[in-house]
Amino acid sequence: MYRIGCDMTGGPSGGGWFRVVNGKSVLVSNTSIGPADKTWLAGPQLGRDAEALYQNMSKTYGGQ
Repeated sequence: MYRIGCDMTGGPSGGGWFRVVNGKSVLVSNTSIGPADKTWLAGPQLGRDAEALYQNMSKTYGGQ
């Protein structure tokens, strides 16, 4: 899990976390959990399995 200090209130769940890799923005996580006292947010480390799932769903249901 990635975790960052944050004081956001309700609503950030599902928001993407990006980083630049080789000059390209890459999705590395999404906001998944945080405590009621609003001191941090956390999300899973997305890797090859998440990429494969995304590609498969995009090809199957993306209308391409």
